[in-house]
Amino acid sequence: MRRAVAGTVVGLALIATAGCDEKVKEVPASSIVGVWRSTCDGTLTVAEGGTFTAESIRTETEGTKGTGPGTWRIEKNGSTSPSPVSLDVKLDDSNQWLSLYFIKRKGQLTMLQYFGDPDNNDTCVFTMRQG
Repeated sequence: MRRAVAGTVVGLALIATAGCDEKVKEVPASSIVGVWRSTCDGTLTVAEGGTFTAESIRTETEGTKGTGPGTWRIEKNGSTSPSPVSLDVKLDDSNQWLSLYFIKRKGQLTMLQYFGDPDNNDTCVFTMRQG
């Protein structure tokens, strides 16, 4: 009987946390190489060696989208940041770095791009295109 109760409690705990976002403390560069699609209709194709190509990614300037080549770097963030690790990207024709914050959502590495106050939930969500 105790085993059944313990199994039920563990099962319920797993179900309760399945939809939660998890903070990511380490991100190997090799795990981000590929094509990322955003909920804001943009695409970021991340290549090895710190380069990428963007297609219509949202920028900090309201109403504008960035397209073209750029550079990226993985950054460790301070305790006031929305996430311990981010992918910072800069389009070649821009002076502006954008931060995409890593989380795990439903076990999948995901990036969030916040606009304004993170509490306002104005975000683009980037997920790796499979296949």
